[in-house]
Amino acid sequence: MNVAALGNSGLQYSGLQFCENGCLVPSAFDKVKTFETDEDGNIKQPSAVYYVCTQTGNDVNDGKSVEASFKTIRKAVSLLAPGVAVRILPGEYEETFFENDRHGTKEQPIWLGGYDPAGEGKRPLMKSPRGFFHSSNCSYMIFHDMEITTPRFPGEEQYRTGVHALNTSDGSHFVFRNLYVHHVHDSPFKFAGVYHYRLFDCEVSHDQQGLRGSGSIDNVGCHHNIVAYNYIHSGVGIGIVYKGGSANNDISHNLIVNPGMTAMSMGQATGQPFFRPPLTDDRTTYEAENIRAYSNIIIGGRSSFQMISSRGCYFVNNTVIHPQSWIFRLLNNDPEDQLQLANFGNPHDHVIANNIFYYYSPSGEHLNVSRTVTPEDRKSILLRNNIFYNLTNPGREPPNFNDFGVSDNRFTDPQFTDPADPPLTEEGLRAINPAMIKTKFMLQEGSPAAGIGMEYPFAKEDYNSRPFTVPRSLGAMEP
Repeated sequence: MNVAALGNSGLQYSGLQFCENGCLVPSAFDKVKTFETDEDGNIKQPSAVYYVCTQTGNDVNDGKSVEASFKTIRKAVSLLAPGVAVRILPGEYEETFFENDRHGTKEQPIWLGGYDPAGEGKRPLMKSPRGFFHSSNCSYMIFHDMEITTPRFPGEEQYRTGVHALNTSDGSHFVFRNLYVHHVHDSPFKFAGVYHYRLFDCEVSHDQQGLRGSGSIDNVGCHHNIVAYNYIHSGVGIGIVYKGGSANNDISHNLIVNPGMTAMSMGQATGQPFFRPPLTDDRTTYEAENIRAYSNIIIGGRSSFQMISSRGCYFVNNTVIHPQSWIFRLLNNDPEDQLQLANFGNPHDHVIANNIFYYYSPSGEHLNVSRTVTPEDRKSILLRNNIFYNLTNPGREPPNFNDFGVSDNRFTDPQFTDPADPPLTEEGLRAINPAMIKTKFMLQEGSPAAGIGMEYPFAKEDYNSRPFTVPRSLGAMEP
């Protein structure tokens, strides 16, 4: 994560920078491959640029320079076409957009994002109570460098989602980068049927009075996506959830602090009409399949992750600090949906490996498993090569631990560099920010977690984007 500064308006990342005429120029981050770059790594350039400034702009202008900016984003959005970039100057904007069938192309995408001509990293603030951007069947669009919130205004009954994308075909292709989305009653990001999006270098927080069942990044029937290098915090429900037939998605290199119920959910309870593809399709037999979570640091929340009516998912090389009720959960779907799902909705064939779980004795069961999950399914879930360290009862293994396919797990102190400052209390957890992580939860030299990990080729780099050693260490960070 390229953190340049911490401020009241959220994290400022290096991101992509702009030259004087608004063309994109390269910057430091190149961790997530997207359609913004060509095969040689060169950043694509827009064919037309329109500027928006709420303070000095006028919609009668041509919008082609900062001096001739439009006043409203709506005017600029009306001109979106393949290759067009809309650059929004700092200021407050109370606009909401509902876009249908708006398409860029792989070679000429559409950009919509912030631009600070002073070079101070200020972002425009989008603050409509109805959310900022709702799209249906759009593709090849890039959203970047904005702050988005949905405040309650007089007469508004409820907050809305920050960014909402709905697609009906394999052709979505979105990029979301350097966004700060916060104080949103529903999900800050909500996706349905979206393929091939990349969401990275964002800060995401929920409204503390928000909808507790929703995810900060909520996915229904989404496929081939990446959520990486984000700071997700202060949630009330789930940090990241993939459900409703979602498959082949990666969750990596995120810092998730106080997510609410759980940091991530691989499957949930989705109503049958909302599966994508539908449950009648032979490809959809699980809530979630092949979701891969690796190189994440998870701090707080009632549990670190949960797997619900899902199959073949991975939780590998993550560092988990102080889950408050359960270390993790393995659950079945709602009874009415079980007969529609393979294996009666029981989770199975998962891999939980190379992780460090560092916790006080949780308030509930250590491992929360639905009673309907059969002994055969439990044995198909592999707990391999993890460290479980219970600060309340050092050396004690979790109850019902041997119900699973276990091997080579350890129950010893992983020897972090400075885990107790601030203390792992509710107040201490609130004080944690990304700048602290390297000094707190890095492994000391000689740690029992160092150099004993198993190889998982999809997880190539640790939380700090350094290649894992051979053999690799446990947890998200190499010493």
